[in-house]
Amino acid sequence: MKENRIAIIGGGASGMIAALIASEKNNCKILLIEKNHVLGRKILSTGAGKCNLSNQNISPCNYNSNARAFLKKVFSKTKPEEILDFLKDTGLWLENDADGRIFPRCMNAQEVVDALSLRLQKPNVEIHKLTEVVEIIKRKNGFTVKTQTVKPKWDNPTTRLSRLKAGLKKTDGAYSAASGWWDKTSFKPKIETFDCEKLILACGGKSYPQIGGGDWGYKLARSLNLKIRSLSCAIVPLIIGEKWPRDLSGIRCNVLLSAFADNKKIAETSGEILFTDYGISGPAALEASRDIVQGLKKGKVECRINFLPEFSLKQTETLLKARLKKMVVLNEKKADSFLKGIFEDKVSRIILDKAGIKKETPLSKAKSDFIENLIEAITAFNFEISSAKSFENAMVTSGGVELSQINPETFEVKGHKDIYIVGELLDIDGNSGGYNLHFAWTSGFLAGKNIAL
Repeated sequence: MKENRIAIIGGGASGMIAALIASEKNNCKILLIEKNHVLGRKILSTGAGKCNLSNQNISPCNYNSNARAFLKKVFSKTKPEEILDFLKDTGLWLENDADGRIFPRCMNAQEVVDALSLRLQKPNVEIHKLTEVVEIIKRKNGFTVKTQTVKPKWDNPTTRLSRLKAGLKKTDGAYSAASGWWDKTSFKPKIETFDCEKLILACGGKSYPQIGGGDWGYKLARSLNLKIRSLSCAIVPLIIGEKWPRDLSGIRCNVLLSAFADNKKIAETSGEILFTDYGISGPAALEASRDIVQGLKKGKVECRINFLPEFSLKQTETLLKARLKKMVVLNEKKADSFLKGIFEDKVSRIILDKAGIKKETPLSKAKSDFIENLIEAITAFNFEISSAKSFENAMVTSGGVELSQINPETFEVKGHKDIYIVGELLDIDGNSGGYNLHFAWTSGFLAGKNIAL
């Protein structure tokens, strides 16, 4: 039987699962190339280190709109349950939370990476870490992949155990055994070339460059004359130009967050937001960020927060009127005490400021529009988003290799036989909650399955 040599560029979620699936065929020899010192580096950051690896509600509607027709075909080819079953077969036990997110029972992303890495320890799988691809040369019957070793990311001393886990040796040239430091001045990249019949690009997106994100994969895709849709941040913290967020920095609230551009609603999410010294983050803000970033490309984006989303406007009015009446009867109090017990003190002050109510105003002398102004500030607290954080803070990249060039049933590039592209490198990004990682698993699964044929 003829040997099928497959080079997989990128050892993240999609690259690892593609390697595992393809390696199940005995005639396939897998070369997995990763520029980080470990496989699955980005997996470790998902779900705040717990690894939110999927969701019970996987469907095309949870992804960017231009990808939904493509994903309908993808998910009909490989059902979400098939991906979960594969992950379970690696030894992982899975569990769901109340929001439908799926985690490993151990709640530890490192265990997920370890389970996959252990399965990759096969005679027909060769792994090259701290290695990047610099050129792909098309041959008559395959490809030549030119690589070079890269410097480790860290500048500080590491423990012997960490170095051993990373597969780094004293003889690698850049490591000084005496000092425990990597001497970058003496580093000389090792150049190698590998021949293969088939190729998978699983290089990841531009987000989180500190853990491996960058332009690497897009440059390789462009070298194949593929079209790239403009890149922007998704699932990223948002910046507010005003100073008031600094007063709320570190405070979390469950809210309804709405975003508008040209007086049209472009996003709406509910859940927790985190106020920061520069603006807002947290699940609800991150969820809305993709549409807000797209809106900012065209002009201004205004956001509104409803701090009491569990009540209707009528209920809020009734509750606040009754509260005012009771507080006036019981005691002469000032406006700064009116919202105590409903909101955190700093949030109360910001709401009063937005309503134009002075905190020393006696409640007995509250004007007729006191409740009306408070309701407006509580349920439609408005502000403008000035920008979003950079790719260094973005969890996902929006944009990428245009989907019209990809076969959704195999992830092979149309017009480029034996080249496959998977994962975040493609123009597909999903909501937070495990959707992006699920797509990475699925695309790698399908590519690995079809490339091994």
